[in-house]
Amino acid sequence: MEVIITEDFLGAEDDADLVEWLVAEGETVSIGQPIAGLETAKTTVQFESPASGVIRFEANTGDVVEAGDVIAVIG
Repeated sequence: MEVIITEDFLGAEDDADLVEWLVAEGETVSIGQPIAGLETAKTTVQFESPASGVIRFEANTGDVVEAGDVIAVIG
């Protein structure tokens, strides 16, 4: 399953900075587990896993991500 940044998550913001991964690549994650810290112009938030499985990163710390961007794949 692709982990995609959604417009609902960003709200009124156009983009966010991926400030940290809260899990290691290759780690098994659970649905609802915080996996990344994102910072918008207004706030810093934790992005939760939409599925359970092994995570593979598609974005790096420091990347700017927008709605529709794939930041990870969980399989």
